[in-house]
Amino acid sequence: MNRKESILIVDDDESTCRSLQLIFGKKGYETEIAGTAQEALEKVQERSFNVVLIDIRLPDMEGTVLLGKLKKVHPEIVCMIITGYASLENAIMTIKLGSNGYFVKPLVMEEVIYRLEEALDKQRLERKIKESEQKYRTLYESSKDGIAFSDMEGNLLDANQAFLGMLGYSIEEIKRLNYQKVTPKKWHEVDADIVKNQIMTRGYSKEFEKEFIKKDGTVFPIAIRAWLLKDKQGKPVGLWGIIRDITQRKQAEERIEHLNLVLRAIRRVNQLIVRENDRNR
Repeated sequence: MNRKESILIVDDDESTCRSLQLIFGKKGYETEIAGTAQEALEKVQERSFNVVLIDIRLPDMEGTVLLGKLKKVHPEIVCMIITGYASLENAIMTIKLGSNGYFVKPLVMEEVIYRLEEALDKQRLERKIKESEQKYRTLYESSKDGIAFSDMEGNLLDANQAFLGMLGYSIEEIKRLNYQKVTPKKWHEVDADIVKNQIMTRGYSKEFEKEFIKKDGTVFPIAIRAWLLKDKQGKPVGLWGIIRDITQRKQAEERIEHLNLVLRAIRRVNQLIVRENDRNR
């Protein structure tokens, strides 16, 4: 382990705590002990724990009550109940409250450790997924290019801030729109052809140019590339695209074209002047 995973043992029986602390310590876990529910709550406020092992009968609070408090504030914590007074009612209650295990004293440590490591594997996976999602969300929102998602009918499902700013809509407004609503009608047939002959056949499109309509009615040029989204069974469920506003590029191209026309005109005039001068000699 790069960083020792930590276990808080909550039990008023000191010998049980010391025995568990020794066993978990040999397994490479960092451990701390709390003799009461209040002490446990204070320790959890001071630092984070991966696992809390809770005796169901504590001097100041029922273990099930502590379990509920911990899961409410820290739903990611692995919580396990230990008890010398097993009952089906308590077992069902702890499961409903989010317990990852219910063990009866005297503890069978092989079972406890197996369930603990199983729960920690799941916790690690969930943490990695969350970190990946956060990293993706940061990239998604910080992208200068617009990014948008739609279902197969073209209903917009999500978009980043760049896309929203490009069109002038809020996220709530964009989710009420269909893709065709922000596309001039002359491009609808082009879009349908690209979806059919590029995206549906190979999973993505080449970058192509078209136009979008802003909320205020302004039509502007964009470059877009789209990809097909599939579910676990391989069924198409939607599309996502990266969109760039190419207004400035188009304006630059138009200025260059205008200058070229002017230069050609000047060149033509100069040729006529030269010819006229040649005739007058």
